[in-house]
Amino acid sequence: PEDLLLRHGILMRGSQSARVIGNTIRKGTDRGVVVESTFYGPDTVFGNTIRLNSIHDNAGLGIDLGLNGVDANDPRDTDVGINGRQNAPAITRILPDPNFPESFKTVAGELLGPPEKTFTIDFYANTAADDSGFGEGETYLRSIDVTTDEQGVATFSELFFASETFIAATATDENGNTSEFSNSAALIVNDARDLPDADPNDNLLDIDLVMPGLQVSLRAAIVAADVNPNRDLIYFDIPTESAE
Repeated sequence: PEDLLLRHGILMRGSQSARVIGNTIRKGTDRGVVVESTFYGPDTVFGNTIRLNSIHDNAGLGIDLGLNGVDANDPRDTDVGINGRQNAPAITRILPDPNFPESFKTVAGELLGPPEKTFTIDFYANTAADDSGFGEGETYLRSIDVTTDEQGVATFSELFFASETFIAATATDENGNTSEFSNSAALIVNDARDLPDADPNDNLLDIDLVMPGLQVSLRAAIVAADVNPNRDLIYFDIPTESAE
């Protein structure tokens, strides 16, 4: 009865290798898609694929693994849980591309996972940002495959034709585990150092080309935001040891 009152678009409880593909899931009074465990535990819920849907205008998260809000990404994705707590992509830059006509955008970011593993990233455009800053996925754009390096990091920079301001993504591993939605409103500051973008011409926001992954300072994020005529939200995800 509680689930009926909450009105999730789709609720998968204790599911294994389920497929939610090609549906329209909209205007729910809570989450769009929920995957949760039973008394057997979250590790028994895996292989659930959520792809190529139109998920939008729901009151809560577009996808929620565990009914516990946004899951934090972790290096090499070593945590366990529902769908293996598959890391979502982290989008660090959504900018108009000056080399192409209006409505073309460059979307850059990274995915953290086990080293040398391949993942499929699905990109979606959104006319409005979710209040959480993560997802949803209103209009499917395109998919790419990425492979993490020996440090467990895969970076991407993709050009899209999309009039919508916000773009989010999901990641699905080789076993069919789909993540929650990424952030849809870049920029994410994850480095406390006061440094500029190391290479402004490479379409990747990164202040340190030596360190694995993308390192984004507040200075670099502000400069990137100034280039974008639309409103930008800057989020902070600075590790404690870096902020000291």
